[in-house]
Amino acid sequence: MNHLYFIRHGQSRGNAESFVADASSHLTPLGVTQAEKSGQELKSLSIDLIVSSPMTRARQTAETISEQIGLSKEKIVILEELRERGLGGLENKPKEKTSEWYFETAEGFGMETLEELRRRMKIALEKVKVLATDFENVLLVGHSISGGVLANVREMGNAEYLEIKL
Repeated sequence: MNHLYFIRHGQSRGNAESFVADASSHLTPLGVTQAEKSGQELKSLSIDLIVSSPMTRARQTAETISEQIGLSKEKIVILEELRERGLGGLENKPKEKTSEWYFETAEGFGMETLEELRRRMKIALEKVKVLATDFENVLLVGHSISGGVLANVREMGNAEYLEIKL
């Protein structure tokens, strides 16, 4: 693998309606348009494998991008570890805090702790390394909180073989 790129999913229903999304929140029409535009912009990168979070909005983004770049859907791998941070009892509730709060709050409300999320992102990077052995340019499709932690884990030297472009 020469390059690993990361992209956040397009606008989801949770984003548009300002609630904390669960795994089933899907893309809005704007989110689909964003994914199509991203796919057009990614064409020049010669992506030959997409690894996606299992959450609906990320899978829809991955599938839309694959169509735009002409990559077979068989080249999309779903990786459970790329899912968004588990926000426990806050999921499907109105988003009442700033976005930073959801990034920075360490625990409570049945949320996945930041340490658990870091461990999961480290595992995700190790799995991507194995999955991507025979591919040159890999795109990860994920989420804002887990994606930020993913980049942080990589910067801490836990995955020096990866180049993440956010």
